[in-house]
Amino acid sequence: METVKGFIVILMSSISSCMLYSKQHVSVEELIGKSFSILDTLLKQSGHFEMVIVEDELIVNENPLRDTGTHGSTLVKRLMRKGISRINIVKGITLSELRQFVSDIATA
Repeated sequence: METVKGFIVILMSSISSCMLYSKQHVSVEELIGKSFSILDTLLKQSGHFEMVIVEDELIVNENPLRDTGTHGSTLVKRLMRKGISRINIVKGITLSELRQFVSDIATA
């Protein structure tokens, strides 16, 4: 579960940096690359990565994810503002697709 929490932290950092700069900024690219690397590890373990928001709580692969700190709660709020309550990521996602996802979530 620590790998999942690490992914959430880096993913939210990617989104926050993208909001401040642009998706082409060096720091954003580095963070997205780290996110992609962690996600690749998670996908090799289970073949999919599913995030569901239930009453402001983040559920990952059918397990409640607690103690994610401000990164987790900020991600939940941002996704809810976008009207997103479920994200399914399957093996085969590309770095470009993750970059576009981060960019889409970062926009107002």
